[in-house]
Order: sequence, then C-alpha cells, then structure tokens
Amino acid sequence: MEKVERSVVDRVKEDLRAKILRGDFSTEKRFPSERKLAKIYKISRITVRHAISELVAEGYLYRIPFKGTYISKDLNRLTIQLIINPPLNISFFTEILSGIEKSISKDGNKLLLKCTNENVEMERKLLEGIREEKIDGLIIVSGKNSFSNIDLIREVGHIIPLVIVDIYLGEIEADYISSDDEKGGYIATKHLIELGNKKILHLAGPIQHSTAKARLNGYKKALEEENIKFDEDLIRYTDWQMEKGYFETKKFLLNKKVDGIFACNDEVAVGAFRAIKELGYSVPDDISIVGYGNLLIGKLLEVPLTTIDQKAEKIGIEAYKLLMERIKGERNSQSLKKVFTDVELIIRESCGIRKQKILKKEV
Repeated sequence: MEKVERSVVDRVKEDLRAKILRGDFSTEKRFPSERKLAKIYKISRITVRHAISELVAEGYLYRIPFKGTYISKDLNRLTIQLIINPPLNISFFTEILSGIEKSISKDGNKLLLKCTNENVEMERKLLEGIREEKIDGLIIVSGKNSFSNIDLIREVGHIIPLVIVDIYLGEIEADYISSDDEKGGYIATKHLIELGNKKILHLAGPIQHSTAKARLNGYKKALEEENIKFDEDLIRYTDWQMEKGYFETKKFLLNKKVDGIFACNDEVAVGAFRAIKELGYSVPDDISIVGYGNLLIGKLLEVPLTTIDQKAEKIGIEAYKLLMERIKGERNSQSLKKVFTDVELIIRESCGIRKQKILKKEV
C-alpha cells in the first residue's frame, strides 16, 4: 500500500472507531456499506475496505457471511497502553501511574503497563508492536532517551490516539501534558531571593528537555524581576542525576561561593546536599536549597527539603482525560492540546525559613 493511501486508511479508521465508541452506529443494524462509506469520505471502496478490515481485526467490528458487517457487542471495555520510560523507583512517576490507574479503574477499562527504565530498544519494540495489538489509546511518559524513537512515536500518533507526558518530544501529532515548570522555577527562585539569598546556583537538567528549559526560564524570570543580573556561570547541568548534582556542586563550591541553590529535581538536590556537607558547609545556615518534584527522598534528608510539588497524580488523571477525549472523537487529530497543571511550593527547613522567622522575632 502506498504511503499516501496508508494515511487515508488511518484517518478513516480513526474516525470510524471514534464514532463506534461514541455510539453513533446502532449495534442492532448492519454497519454502513463500503459503497456508502466511500461516498461519505470521498475515497475509493478499496481504501474503505482496508479500514474496515483493520477494525474487524481489532475487534470493533465483526462479519457474518452473506449478511454484512456489525459492531461488536462488547465495546465498553477499552484497552489503554501506558509506556513509562523513566525508572518507577522515582515517586513522581509512580504518582502519575496512580492517577492513570485510578481513572482507568473508575471507567472499567483495561491498562497495559510497560516500563522501559530508559531502555531505547525496549521502547522501540513496544512501539513497533502497537499495530498488531488491540490498543484503543496510548500514553507515553517520555524519558531522556525517547528522542531516539521520535520517528516511531510520530508514526504511532497517526494510528491511534496518543498523549505524551512530561518531556515534550517536538512536533508530534499528540496531546501533551506536564506541570507548569516555568512557574515552578520562578516560585522556587523567588522564594530563595525573598529569604535574602542573592547569589543562587541553578543545577539545571538537560537544556534540550522542555521541562529543564522551562525551569531555567522561571529561574531567569525571578532574577530579572528582583533586578539581579543573570550570571551564566551560576548554571551547571546535571542530567537529572543525584551523582551529577553532587559532582557539579562540589566542583563549583571548591572555587566559588553561593548562598542559595535551586536544583532541577529533588534527586539532584540530594546530591548537592551531600557535597555541601562534605565541604564543611551547613544547610541552611550557609547555603539554602530548594528542590523540585516533592519526591519522598527529599522528606528523609537530615534537613528536610523545600521543594516544588508537581501534583503528579493530577497529571496522570488529566493525561487520561485528554486521551479519552480523542478516543471518543470529541476532538480530531488536528485539534491538539498542550496542558500545564499547577505547581505548589512546599516549604521545609532546607531553605532557611525557620532561621529567618527567628531573626525577624529577634529584631
């Protein structure tokens, strides 16, 4: 089949599937004929035949010899595949999973969960198998290696409804959802400034990742608002990893001083905390720290970590809502949405808030 024809088949199949799930066709009457559908969509009967055959193979329709094609009776239970690329030992991603699981369970649908642990080849095999599986919709929690499979992800987005979560993967025909990371970076940095910190090191994530870039933009916005000159030398890139947070902080503090650190995530903040302690400095007396993500690990630090809560479970719930809108045909593939959920500053001891309160009382 030629490439152009394949895209037409996918478009017609997606539209018919949405109408079936929405209940636009009677389950008691014959499904519209190839001739009628060809006239409606203004395409050839052979193209319609391919679309119908695939809907039959996927279980949406069934054929009775010499009588016609009918809608399958048991279509109430949808199958949703969820691919989570980052490790599930990070609580942010388990909370996203929790939100999706609760929503799917409430609707009585089925969840197929696959975790790749950033394995590019595993993700690729899962994506390649989508066409053979009876999948009604796909949610991908993107990871740092998902860019390697962007060609396949784009292809899958033409076949079934798709939602991308967390890291934006470019111009893919899919809905996208993340937390408002620019706002998060802004309120984290603003909080440090309001507590008297002027020289703030930002331990950033990979700049090619939309989430890291947005947090850096928020950091810059807060500095500008407070008339603090942006210093490129106060940016160190960590690749989201605790070890890199430790290494970059220690390397920096061996030669220079800061009074505050805004880390791109809580794991990086934990690495920074360890480096600060090894160098003989104190948190928050010498250096205040704010993390990002409200991970469980931050609560267990010797000095509990001030952080940004991304409302991860809410992200999962909203991701599922976006997917269902597309599956039910409430929006077509050209009507894409980008959704950014709200964030919240969680104040604990690592930013020096208690010390500031004591000083104010003494004054």
